[in-house]
Order: sequence, then structure tokens, then C-alpha cells
Amino acid sequence: MEITAAELRCAWVVLACAFLTMPVPGSLRTWVLSLALLAPGAWLLARESRASAIALALTDALTVRPARVALILTAGLLAFTAWIFSVAGALVVVTVLATAVLAQAARVGPRAIQATLAGTVTLGALALTGGLVLEWLLGGAFATEVGAPSVRQAWEQRYADIKERNLFGFRSPYEQVVPEPGTIRVVALGDSYTWGDGIARTDDTWPAQLERMLRDTLRTPVEVINTGHSGWTTANEAELLRRFGWQWRPDLVVVQFTLNDVTESAPGFRDKEDPRLRILPQRFRSGAVGTSALLFLVETRLSVMMNPDWGSTNPARFHPDSLAWQQTAAAMREIADSARARSVPVVLLIYPLLVQGVWSPDTYPYMEQISQVARTGQEVGLDVINLVEVYGAHGGDWKRWWVSAYDPHPNAEANALAVRALMAHIGERGYLAPARRNTDAAPGREPHTTPAAR
Repeated sequence: MEITAAELRCAWVVLACAFLTMPVPGSLRTWVLSLALLAPGAWLLARESRASAIALALTDALTVRPARVALILTAGLLAFTAWIFSVAGALVVVTVLATAVLAQAARVGPRAIQATLAGTVTLGALALTGGLVLEWLLGGAFATEVGAPSVRQAWEQRYADIKERNLFGFRSPYEQVVPEPGTIRVVALGDSYTWGDGIARTDDTWPAQLERMLRDTLRTPVEVINTGHSGWTTANEAELLRRFGWQWRPDLVVVQFTLNDVTESAPGFRDKEDPRLRILPQRFRSGAVGTSALLFLVETRLSVMMNPDWGSTNPARFHPDSLAWQQTAAAMREIADSARARSVPVVLLIYPLLVQGVWSPDTYPYMEQISQVARTGQEVGLDVINLVEVYGAHGGDWKRWWVSAYDPHPNAEANALAVRALMAHIGERGYLAPARRNTDAAPGREPHTTPAAR
């Protein structure tokens, strides 16, 4: 078998075309990296004399059976790499390995090429075996305990498909903007606690539970529109209410708040980028590694080491001069002002982070931050419910309210406690009493006659 310089150049052009036409969209940085990886090989093959010498060395190297076997096994390892990571990841490895082989062929000859192929097979087999063993050891109980990607993906499949069928993408059955005459409408704003992360049944989310309790109590049609979105901040929720929420003509607005909502935000429902360290770029993790418990463990540990505030509440965000707090306070003020102009009551429902342990308002570790949020909400005109008092009154370890062993989002029981407190509050204030709401659902109806929440 004889390899020619023309064949090497043709193979490099094919590799470049495959590399630069990947279906996964790449940024300018990705394109620059791709060109940087391809450039050395292109330079080595550019001069005819050097390309011919490389072709001759490769031909000599592959005359022995072990080298040909090693080449076949290397191709198999690269195919497995594509399955584990992605085709793009395999192409990166191919490009780096091919460049190393071309460089060796140009400088030291066939024996170095044979040694490179043999070393690649050995190291690849060892890495593959070690990775599979570690993945097996970290699977099962460990993956369930820490919430590895495979476990989380399984939970995703259990969610009701109501969000996918909703016109607005909400986890809510309601799409009609104008309510039917006589229908009480509540708009629920919030983050993953409102959306219901980890809760398979939509009926167990707190907006759905509130709707059932209101219907049973008021004996009238009630619609609670769940606009919750995982990862949203209070500023994102204020933007939703401003752009869309008031069009639904609510009789009551409930803003669910969690301490990690104090995060820098931007228009277009954007917030600060996830601070988790990513060892592999997204385009290189579309394969089996995307559900790897080993990769999840490594990235989580490195994220905590490099960013001690990752996954917790950073007190610096609550400083009056921080952008995150200023945006949060401005969002609460905007919600209160817009509701006051429409005479619609607004309740700020503060969910605590469900830290494992037995807590009361006097011992809860984030009580200072929650008190700051509650105080600011009251100052701007929101009606505040602090659920630390509700959960603290029930005693016991707060972990029993987690949706799973690894996920501290509130489960159905924790949501039921919150809704009962909210129902009692609504009843005390008389927010949805017939004499204090306008049930005319015709377009252009007058604002509600209910006094603004204090």
C-alpha cells in the first residue's frame, strides 16, 4: 500500500470540510480554534517535497502488521469518542492526532509513527476502561443521591406535557387572554419554585393547588395562571408582568420569591450566566458524556472550589450598592406601582431555601436576607407572607419537604403548607370577595375597585 502526497492533501481537505461544516452552530471563537487546529497540518502538507517525504514515511510505517492493527484500533477508539462526546469532539482528536503523526513523519520517520499509534491505542484503552469503571462505581445510588444528569433527565420525562402544549410555554392550561365573565383570575409570577422543578404532576405545583382551594372556597370559576420559569429573577418577572401579565386582567397577583432571585438580570428575560464550571464546551458533550455522573461530580467539585458562593446565597448580592439588589428592589417597586395604578392587590410570597435541619425564624441561617426582602416589599407597597414562620411552626427536619434526596425544591406537601397560608391571608384581606372585585371580562373593562395591597 503506497500513500501519495496528493492523497494526504485530499484527506486533509476532507477533514477541514467536516470540521468547519459541523451542524452544531459555533461562535467566532470556535471557528478561530478550528482554523488553528487545522493550520499546522495544512502547513506541513503545503510544500511538495515535505508532503512527499511524509507520504513515504507513512507508507513505510504501515508496512508492518502491528502498525496496521493499531491504526484500525485507533479508528475504533475515535468512533467511540464520537459516541461518548460528540462528532465534533472526535474530529478535534482526529485533527490533533493526525497533526502529530504528520509532524513525526516529517522529522523522525516510520518508527516514531508506529510508536505513536501503539501509544494512542494503549492510552485510549486505559482511559476508556478507567472511565467506564468509575462511571459504573458512581452510578446507581450515588447518581440518585447527588442528582446526576441521567437522574434529572429521567425526571424530565415524568413532567406533565401541559407546558409543551401551552401557547405561551407556561405550565398552565390557560391560553385565553380575556377571562370569561364571572371568572376570578390570579397571575402567579415566580421562578423554579412556581414552575415546579422536580414535581411530576402539574396539579401539585402551588399555583394549581391554590386554584383548587379557591374554587372550593369561593364556589366560582377560578383561573390561576402559572407563569413560573426556572432560573428567573424578580426583574424577569416584573418584565413579564409589564409586557404580558396585565393583559390577562388579574384580580390578584402573587409574586413568589426565593433568595437566589437576587441575581443580576437583563432585558429579554435574561439573567446572569450559570456559574457552574464547564470542563467541556456544549458542542463536545452531546453524546453519552452528557449524562455522565463522573463529569457531573468533577464539574460540581471544581465549581465549588473556584466559586465558593456557587449554589448558595451570596450576601454581597444583598448589599444596597450591588446591581443585583438594586434591580430586585426596582422590580418590586415597579410591580407595586403598576398594581396600585390598576387597584390590583399583590402578595409577595417569600419561600425560604429549604436548608436541611430544624429551623425557626430565630435560627434560620438566611433570616437577615429574608427580612431585608420582606421589609423592602412592604415599603414599596407589597403584601408580604414570610413562609419561614410557616415552615418553622411545623418543626422537624426541613429536608422532608425536598422533592428528592438531592433537590431542595419544595415538594407537594411544602407547597400545600404555603398555599394554606396564602389562602388564609387572602381571606383575611378579602382580596377576592365579590364586593371587592370587578367580574366584567369585556375588553376595556375598568380597573378593579380593590384597594392596593399594603
